[in-house]
Amino acid sequence: MVKEEKSLAIAFLGFAALGAVFIIVWTVEFSDYLVFIKTAEEAAAIITGVETYSNTAGDTRNRVFVRFYVGRQGYDVATNRWDFTMVAGKAVTALYNPDDPYDFRLKSNIFYGWPFLLGGTTFFLIGITPSIKMLKRRLLKKAHKKQRFPT
Repeated sequence: MVKEEKSLAIAFLGFAALGAVFIIVWTVEFSDYLVFIKTAEEAAAIITGVETYSNTAGDTRNRVFVRFYVGRQGYDVATNRWDFTMVAGKAVTALYNPDDPYDFRLKSNIFYGWPFLLGGTTFFLIGITPSIKMLKRRLLKKAHKKQRFPT
């Protein structure tokens, strides 16, 4: 295998590995969500505020503050899972753990992780397809050499 081909193979395998990591992250997150919703209860909720802040890396983030009631008990909670439709005063649905209502998800964030799956699958296919073709070509060359020069 020539040097350029090895470098190209490493780059493609890097894409495949990155894609695999994205797929694994999505799988873990989605599995956690599926376990959560098995026992979660729903409650009408309202977004009481959205705060924009910078994290330690200087990236802009949004925190969403939500209030919902379980019986007569009110819960003021916050999440970092924000989307552009979330504004103060908007009615949403909270899914909460009946044993610990502070453990909650907003129903509108159900598909939050889909970009990880779609991006991961794309990266994986971009990386693995050429890698398989290169490996197949290399194996065919080896087989052809063995036929020409049997030991």
